[in-house]
Amino acid sequence: MRIKDLHISERPREKALKYGINSLSSIELLAIIINAGTKNKSALELAATLVYNHHGLANLATLEHPNQMQTPGIGKTKALQILAALTLGKRLHLASKEEAIILNKPEIIYERYVNKFIYQNHESLLILMLDNSYRLLGEKRLYEGTLAGVNLEVREIFRHVLLSGATSFVLLHNHPSNISKPSLKDIEVTHLLKEAAIKMEIDFIDHLIITSETYYSFAENNWAIS
Repeated sequence: MRIKDLHISERPREKALKYGINSLSSIELLAIIINAGTKNKSALELAATLVYNHHGLANLATLEHPNQMQTPGIGKTKALQILAALTLGKRLHLASKEEAIILNKPEIIYERYVNKFIYQNHESLLILMLDNSYRLLGEKRLYEGTLAGVNLEVREIFRHVLLSGATSFVLLHNHPSNISKPSLKDIEVTHLLKEAAIKMEIDFIDHLIITSETYYSFAENNWAIS
């Protein structure tokens, strides 16, 4: 049966426009991605055949190359469109899991972010912007170089925090020397940011100095106040 032979309320595209995308079955969603059928099969029938041939949508989502989608009527272009949609869905699912991680402990933050720094031969600054439950809202690599010029970036740091809607943030930067002990400049800049955060009523959770083997947490060390 061709899609145009269906009652208008049962056609996937029209059904979605009238009742919303969540009203569609998985087969109907797949039919919208396929878009057009062949001379002998509608997009709905192609979608059903595709899912049947791969023993379910979950197995279909494991494919990595259009050539693996060997179903008559599904050419490489359509196969690529289907794989792109399924892969995007998987990535969104993974992203939602990552965003649910609570980033309020230095060991958790270090474990998650150390790989972003260990291969760099220069200092780099990363801001993690969090909500009031310490879940990640966004991250921003602000500059590369040394902390010597960071005084000029204080306003920029808080601009990104405020634009993200964050109520708290964590600062990360690396020491390519692999020595985690903070320099006098690290301490000075951290205290400057801490004072500014208090005035702006933003929770500056921690400043971590990252090396390939360990980290230094200002929060764990009483903000290096001697």
